[in-house]
Amino acid sequence: SAGPEDLVTSERILRMVTADGAHYSGAFVDQMRIFHRELLEFFNATSMDDQLQDIQNRGEPAPEASALIGEFLHAKHSFAPVEHQLCKLIDLREVYQTAMPKLQGEVLQRVRLSDIALEGYAFVLLAEAAKQVEADPHRNEFALEACRLAVENVALSGTSRSEMVAVANELKRLKTLTGTDLCAQRANWERLVRFVGDFSQDLTALYEGGVEELGRAFGVDHHATKVFAEAEVRSHIVFQLSRIAAQQLRTTRKQMDLPPWDPLCAGTARGFLVRLGSIADYVAQKPIVALLDHAAGDEDIPANVKGIVLAHPLPHLSHLGVRARQAGTVFVCSEDWATFLSLTEGASDKLDRSVELKVSSTGTITIDEASTPMLPEKKAPAAVRVPKSDLANTRVTPITKASVLSCGSKAFYSGVLEQAAVDSPPAARFSSPGGVALPFGIFAQTIKRRLGSQYEKAAKTFDASVSLDETLEHLAKLLDECELDDDAVKELQEHLPADSIVMVRSSANCEDLEDMSGAGLYESIANVPASSGKLLNSAVVDVWKSLWTKRAALSRKQYGVAHEKAYMGILVQPMIVANLSFIMFSEHPISRNANEVYMEIAVGMGETLASASSRGVPFRLVYDKLTDEVRVIAHSNYSHALVPSDPTAAPGLLEQQVIDYSQVALAVDAEYRTGLARRLGEIARFLETHFGGPQDIEGAVDGDTVYIVQTRPMVLPPADAPPTNG
Repeated sequence: SAGPEDLVTSERILRMVTADGAHYSGAFVDQMRIFHRELLEFFNATSMDDQLQDIQNRGEPAPEASALIGEFLHAKHSFAPVEHQLCKLIDLREVYQTAMPKLQGEVLQRVRLSDIALEGYAFVLLAEAAKQVEADPHRNEFALEACRLAVENVALSGTSRSEMVAVANELKRLKTLTGTDLCAQRANWERLVRFVGDFSQDLTALYEGGVEELGRAFGVDHHATKVFAEAEVRSHIVFQLSRIAAQQLRTTRKQMDLPPWDPLCAGTARGFLVRLGSIADYVAQKPIVALLDHAAGDEDIPANVKGIVLAHPLPHLSHLGVRARQAGTVFVCSEDWATFLSLTEGASDKLDRSVELKVSSTGTITIDEASTPMLPEKKAPAAVRVPKSDLANTRVTPITKASVLSCGSKAFYSGVLEQAAVDSPPAARFSSPGGVALPFGIFAQTIKRRLGSQYEKAAKTFDASVSLDETLEHLAKLLDECELDDDAVKELQEHLPADSIVMVRSSANCEDLEDMSGAGLYESIANVPASSGKLLNSAVVDVWKSLWTKRAALSRKQYGVAHEKAYMGILVQPMIVANLSFIMFSEHPISRNANEVYMEIAVGMGETLASASSRGVPFRLVYDKLTDEVRVIAHSNYSHALVPSDPTAAPGLLEQQVIDYSQVALAVDAEYRTGLARRLGEIARFLETHFGGPQDIEGAVDGDTVYIVQTRPMVLPPADAPPTNG
């Protein structure tokens, strides 16, 4: 069998038989040339030009390929500008991609190898393009075009094809603009930098462990195996894409004069400096300032966490952001990983020592050793007063008849919202989804009938449990046995349109209170078909069980709420399939300007914003109540929107859908963007007046209709609050 070394022998023989003065027959020389070419093909060693010319001579893989091969080779050999060569290369690769599914055998192999060679040459061309961008980053049009060509090559190589196509479409749009939209460009560069970071991590994880094991087995140098994954990343066209995107992000941020830090809750905090991967389930024994690698967005904040420096962006109005402001926890996010690493390296000598974290509303941050001794630990905060619940109501209740005492604040205010929607003036017109409530009485009655006194005993002893996790699991299993009876399910269905898809939401007696928002602590189940009694019942039980997630139970403990007195009501509403979802505060939560409405908007369902489950930044806008002006702070850079899955195949679930911002009116139409922001601002103004104070508002946009699904009082520390410390 032939080996790679035979290529050398074959080349030597061919050189010998074709040398001047050689006397070999023409037929033998021709056969030797054919053999050598086939050997090159067998070992994938033939040059790209030879491959292309061979395919062209064979008329493969499609009639239009021959002319495109000629055009590309002409551009290459005439040293045309890199962007021109890349355009011709992409045209040819697109023909290959279209043809390959129909090819077989040797033809498929030749075309596939040629495509790999073209990808390799694209790497070379993109390296030159990246070099030019780095040399002159202000050639904006060239950078946009080079990045588009890089993205299209990545897509043709089969890497995140749908997302790369969407990004390419937006880059084309940005290039056609008469001016420079820095907010939109920044969002694109951030999206791409995040993509290449994820690609690098995924590729490294793919090789992790296995490469070193193989290296040891074959006696490969240890250093070579350690750097193998890095070498693979750096040899991929994504690496050249990263160079262009990272350079342009730096340039754009400089042009926008942006600080490297984004404050969610400005102020001063004192505590012992620690580095954490996550605060989920973290129990702080002393006051700390946390350098935090990751936050999912729905965690609770332990009582002794006084300050957080997060390694990545987070929606300001996410549940975690709301909890930070409610607790007065100083919170700041890094705009990029490199900035966070630089800070952590500079503060490494202060780890486990008492420090003072200062975060300004303009995005400056300092971490210094505390100039005064740590103050004594604060006493536990006074217990939050939970209104005594009315358990007498055991019937499904329209939300317009719900009360706080029987159905919870969320259900009650949803009913008030329904009437407010009717009263809203034309400039602030909105709709309410309506719905019904399952009162606390149904929860208590079902538990008593199914479990007797077991549940109350377990809830009373939770805080003294030796193993919280085991107790939580036990309580959740108890509630698994607490399905609604058939009559209750039937009654619920009678209140809902037969073919409707609904949201099953929590409305506990210990959430949406003035001193305890409980934002995101309890479950909401989306995409439940009302026609299925089984699925409705399952969703209700899942919401009841969310009383006993660890973060919910620890939050009640922190606020002094008796677990056995925590009752879960249920709010069932038609689900709004949103084009856009938003959260807004009728008073700016960062600057504390009462005349500004701050809003964050995302494509798709609202879970993206509320739980911060997707990495990225939403559209951020500010509406000035006095001047009617709209200020755009940021364009969204989320890669995916959350949309309902098929409710019959995957009830209760949302799925990710790639966002193409070139098709999103909020991104491309400044007039629409301003008009929507003004309308939302007027709605916020109306609700603030209607409810008698600053509001935390959640809603959705479906076509021309704005829905408000929830409003509650904003929970913020006093604007002049002193430093948070032990």
